[in-house]
Formats: sequence, C-alpha cells, structure tokens
Amino acid sequence: MLSPDIRLISVIVANGAPIIGILGFQTSTAAILLFYWLELGVLAIWALIRALFAGEVPEVNTDQTIFSKSTLNKYSRWRENYFPIPWTNISIYYGTIPAFIFFVPLLTAVWLGFGGFVAGPVVDATDTTETPLWVITGAIAVFSFEGGQTMIGYLYTGGYQNTNAWMPVKQVFVHGFVLTLAGFFILIFAREFAEARTVTIETAASTAIVSSVLLCKFIIDLIVYYL
Repeated sequence: MLSPDIRLISVIVANGAPIIGILGFQTSTAAILLFYWLELGVLAIWALIRALFAGEVPEVNTDQTIFSKSTLNKYSRWRENYFPIPWTNISIYYGTIPAFIFFVPLLTAVWLGFGGFVAGPVVDATDTTETPLWVITGAIAVFSFEGGQTMIGYLYTGGYQNTNAWMPVKQVFVHGFVLTLAGFFILIFAREFAEARTVTIETAASTAIVSSVLLCKFIIDLIVYYL
C-alpha cells in the first residue's frame, strides 16, 4: 500500500495550488490549464517509474495465445527473470520491460493530447509571455510529493510488491480523465463568461463557476483517494 499521508498531501497540493492562484494571484484560466497540464505530466513520469519497478510478474493469457506451449514456457521463464538493483531488494522484471516501452508513448500521447486540445488553445490566446510563479511552484511541489510517495510509500515500504505494471498507469488515465473534464468545463464556462463582456477567456478564472469546478475536482480526487 502507498503511504496515505504523502499521497493525501499530494492531492491537497495539486488541488490547492489553483485555488491559491485564484485567491492570491488573480490567476488566469490559461494558468490553471497550464498547471493541470504540468500536473498530468508529473503523474505520468512517476507512474512510469512505479510501473518499471512493479513487483508482480506480468501474466500471460494462455487461453488466447497464438504461440505453442513450449514457446510460451520459454517466454514465461524469461519474463520471470529479473535485474536486481544493487544494495536493495528491488528488481526490474524482464516481463515488465515490454509493457514499460508500450506505456511511454501511450502516456506521452495522453499528455500531448491534453496540452493540444484543452490547455493549448487558451495558452495560445494569452497575451503574456510569463508563466505565473504559482504554476511553477505548484508543479514542483506536486513533483516532490509524488516523488516522495514513490520513493517512500511505494519502493521503501514495499508497496511495489503487490503492484503490476498496469496499475500505476491506470491511475494516470483516471486522473487524466478527471483533469480533462475539469479543463473542458473551465474552458467552456470561461468562454461563456467572457462573451459580451470586456474580459477575455484567459482572464475569466476568478468566476464563481470556475471556482466550483476546481472544488468539484478536489472532491473527486479525495473520493478516489479514499476508495
């Protein structure tokens, strides 16, 4: 099991940063979506690391395999071998390497897709060339806590032993889905608010409805955490 304290702190930081940006820095919609994009990238990076060091050997579906039994036995022996990390009890199973290679472009496509279809249009429409400090600080904080969660709650305490390569990646897809929904709602509501007003889309983040979206995302993340 992952360390609940570090994981909970990570959830609070990831959701608290945009709220602080609205309350303390009069942030823009573009800044919120940019932070979400960075957050998704951070989650993907650490999920790949957790997938690489997963302690469960990937299983083979023997009912649907097209290979002979002898070939399957040879592959099974190969995938159960591992590369030990010196001075630790952690190993990299050979069977997780193909999955890891597959996950890298898959999560990259998810991250680029979010940036291109959700965050990108608003960021491009923003006049400023400077990234708000809270975005960078928040992203670094999320990276640090996710790293601590991985190093302490996953590797050091042995959480990896009951984890296969797919489980950390699946969590990124769930989180990415929530981020995409929140991003689209923020984009739509900001656009509606900006129409027939003097404000632009990228500066419409301080509306109560956008703040409500942020709060809803926070609640969803807490529900996922406690499940």
